[in-house]
Amino acid sequence: MSDLTADELSTMELAFLFKIPLYKLLEEMPYEEYVGWLQFFKERPPGAAEDYRAAMIMSAFSKDVPITKIFPSLADRQKASAAVGSAVKSSAFFSKMATAIGDTTPPGFYDN
Repeated sequence: MSDLTADELSTMELAFLFKIPLYKLLEEMPYEEYVGWLQFFKERPPGAAEDYRAAMIMSAFSKDVPITKIFPSLADRQKASAAVGSAVKSSAFFSKMATAIGDTTPPGFYDN
């Protein structure tokens, strides 16, 4: 087990991702920017976009294994997407759109 704290590991990971020495990151990056980058990489882990593309290709061949089991980096992205979808479906605007005259979508089309 590592003797480094979670903050030290996060700082080292940022330096690694930016390909700069740790001392340079500590000396030159303002704290607000540091915190912003930590939040950014928490919400969008490095490699998540590549994992997502690979998961979409894999899902074309098989739907038996959830993509988050193969690519754990996509779990937060999938939760966020579901939350947005749920919020949109429960909105008054969506309700009006779904019942608009001329709506020819089949029943259940918007249900997931």
